[in-house]
Amino acid sequence: MLQAIRKSSRFLEDYNKYQEAISKIPDGAFKEEAKTLLNRLSAEVKKLDEMHNEMVFSKQLPTIGHEMREQIVTLRKQLEIKLKDFQETKKST
Repeated sequence: MLQAIRKSSRFLEDYNKYQEAISKIPDGAFKEEAKTLLNRLSAEVKKLDEMHNEMVFSKQLPTIGHEMREQIVTLRKQLEIKLKDFQETKKST
């Protein structure tokens, strides 16, 4: 059986890091955008895990796996940029 990505130590470490950083952002639109990105990232990883499980049981290679991985990478980058922007804004005030 495959280990779920969302249960891997690397993903959990990153998720917790993002969650902690977001918790330090004052309430407002910026924080909500970051939370939305984190929720989308988590949902995409969950979909990829489900696709992997389905692939194992059906013994078929899905065509959307690559697109899902690209979406996960994109969301991680957007979240990193959002959190970096907050840190930069925080430093300048």
